[in-house]
Amino acid sequence: MILSEYGMDAAESWQWLARQFSFVELDKWVVMPNHLHGIIVILDDEISRGDSRIAPKRKTLGPLIGAFKTISTKRFNEMRDAAGASFWQRNYYEHVIRDEKSLNKIREYIITHPQFWRSDKENPERDSDDQFHQWLESFKQRPRRPDEVVSVHRDIQRRPCLKTDSNRDT
Repeated sequence: MILSEYGMDAAESWQWLARQFSFVELDKWVVMPNHLHGIIVILDDEISRGDSRIAPKRKTLGPLIGAFKTISTKRFNEMRDAAGASFWQRNYYEHVIRDEKSLNKIREYIITHPQFWRSDKENPERDSDDQFHQWLESFKQRPRRPDEVVSVHRDIQRRPCLKTDSNRDT
């Protein structure tokens, strides 16, 4: 998939998270035509990268997504000469990744997703059902344990996707 100027800025903003916050590590990710899929690993305080004497306060997922949205929206608005305009949808969807098998399935999905864009539920011109999103929906009724990996669905042009890993043991 060839990224537009907006896609390149979305990718740069995504990578900015790991540069900005020593407790953030990026796993697999891909920018799609109207959304982004990715896994964010939020490291424990004692595992954070860097040798800073003052460790940054560890953020939860919501503020990290907010930071990404702020940085990317600022870049997009500069490109389209639209200072202060909103770009992202207001909320996001999160999904708990319960085990290594699920994590690997999501990683595979992210890597192979560009070739399945024609069936993606975010594609307004899709020509078939998205089997992966059906699989994700099957997990919605399960209760969450505190030590589980969290995945987030976010949007880039009114609907990107991010998969986020909040606890990395794998």
